[in-house]
Amino acid sequence: MSKDTIILIPEFKPQKKVGVYRLDDSQRKKSGLIPNKVVYEDMKYQIDISCLLQNNINGQNDISGIEVFINEEKIPCLLKDNFIFFINSLGYENHIFKDIIGFVEISIVIYYSSDEIIEQWISEPLSVLVPKTYDYDQINRMVDYVYNNQSDLLINTHNRNYNKDNKGIYIDYSDKLSIAKNILKLYKNQFGFFKANARFKVEPIELIDDAKKVQILTGKSIQNMLEHPGVLRENFQMQGINIGSKYYLPEKLLMRKNVYTVDIYENQVIISFIRKIIMDLNQLQEDIENLLIESPWTFSSDRYIPSSLLLIEKTYSKLKSAAEEIPVLVSEYEKIYALYQKGLPATNYTMLQKPRPSAIFLSVPQYHEFYRQIIQWFDSEIYNLKKESFMLSIDDLPELYELYILSKLIDVTKEKGFSLIGQNKFSYHIMDNSRYCNTYCNNTFIFESRGETIVLYYQPVIFDGLNNQANGIGLCRNTSLTWEGDYIVGNQLKYYTPDYLIKYIHGTEEKYAVLDAKYSSHNSVNRYQVPPLAFKYITSLSGRIRESIVGLYIIYGKVNDNNRKESIYDRSLNKQSIKPHFYTIPIAENKNPDVHFQYLAGIIDDLRK
Repeated sequence: MSKDTIILIPEFKPQKKVGVYRLDDSQRKKSGLIPNKVVYEDMKYQIDISCLLQNNINGQNDISGIEVFINEEKIPCLLKDNFIFFINSLGYENHIFKDIIGFVEISIVIYYSSDEIIEQWISEPLSVLVPKTYDYDQINRMVDYVYNNQSDLLINTHNRNYNKDNKGIYIDYSDKLSIAKNILKLYKNQFGFFKANARFKVEPIELIDDAKKVQILTGKSIQNMLEHPGVLRENFQMQGINIGSKYYLPEKLLMRKNVYTVDIYENQVIISFIRKIIMDLNQLQEDIENLLIESPWTFSSDRYIPSSLLLIEKTYSKLKSAAEEIPVLVSEYEKIYALYQKGLPATNYTMLQKPRPSAIFLSVPQYHEFYRQIIQWFDSEIYNLKKESFMLSIDDLPELYELYILSKLIDVTKEKGFSLIGQNKFSYHIMDNSRYCNTYCNNTFIFESRGETIVLYYQPVIFDGLNNQANGIGLCRNTSLTWEGDYIVGNQLKYYTPDYLIKYIHGTEEKYAVLDAKYSSHNSVNRYQVPPLAFKYITSLSGRIRESIVGLYIIYGKVNDNNRKESIYDRSLNKQSIKPHFYTIPIAENKNPDVHFQYLAGIIDDLRK
């Protein structure tokens, strides 16, 4: 794969060289590394491609056309004197990185006078910077929605419970900290009770004490006295043990005595549990810090921040806050431990399992409350940071929007009366030179309701008719023809990858809806997305046997108050009678949630008709 350079020219910043790679027979995969070169979201740009044209492998062929894609979305442009200018529909220079959050790749396609000569270039990843004043309320809302609704994305239904009594389940680290705080409060509130009224036991002990206190003289006492004659003192009253001409009495004797002790099992548990919590909190601290280290963000500027920070800021800030809070909590527990050691002197042991439900734990209210809290701690012991790790891995707004819509589709399907009975992460086997990557999260969700089945696929792979179907998908690509520019997204390969596919099964009937999510405006979707997606997912897809496609639905995220669900068949007297359906649907978290629920629910209704 050969490399060259282009020059990005922003309106208010110095120009910058950017590496570009020629796409020959292979496609370059994203590196996954944080880019060290940046572009600015709020600036207009031109691109100098002189270097590409001087070093092109096609000699002196005249250029017949040029196309530019920003993150695989086509951008209007024109070429003049080796410079690419971006002009919007009104003739003004365009902000090509406007509202692009995360990382960006610039793809350039050069068409030469010979129809058979095409050069394809793709840039190294670039980090998009946004002003610190950037309004990201909508992003925050989507982040919150995905964070709060991602359990189905990450956990397999059949593995949710981790012990036979169905209690050890994964919980959030924040829930774990909340339990720790409640237990700390309990220890503080109950210290007075345990200092004055802790349960105890009467225990006989043997000790050396003043002989005057002896109540029962035993053979062991006499034997101890004979073995230790130093305890004998001469008695001048001619009484005691006669040795020679003198008499002796013991000053101290080994005796048995009943004493009270708080060193009982229940008190040992209460003391030892403090050390257990401290150990667990320190482990949680280490896990959080390791996760923060994996997401390093050190860039600082007076005016700009990396836009990817907007995607992870909430999660990162919560983890950072927890990492600062845990040492304070541990310090409080250390103080409590020292306090209880003095007030409740009981043996401390390494606590590895739940305490047994003794009579005292079950009958004495104060002890029972401790027992209940300890059991809760052990039952919630299986925490993980999968949710946080997942959120920190989202590096661009299109990906966040896709996951947001996926979460919405899962919720809507449940609201329509379908139960989620299983989910998994299916691995599609794609050739090595593909840019397709299998999803990090679950990508197949199975729902059932009274003889009806819905399967929701996220980023499925639909192969051509010459290949076997994968993951139970009964659709296939039916033509080798491609939409102009499809090679930019890898579609010269023999498969399609819509964002979502919904399969509806009832009896022998199997119907499909194809969905694509674009964080774009209504005008952009109509102008740049409708034609290629119509070709790919309506013209170029068909069922393998009896399957049918009900409709294509493009969901877009840049929404204003005037946007509505629309059929593209706007010259028809009866739009609903045209099959397959083709709708554009506005969905944004801060706009008309009830109406948007109806829009998504309408897709399921179309499948059930």
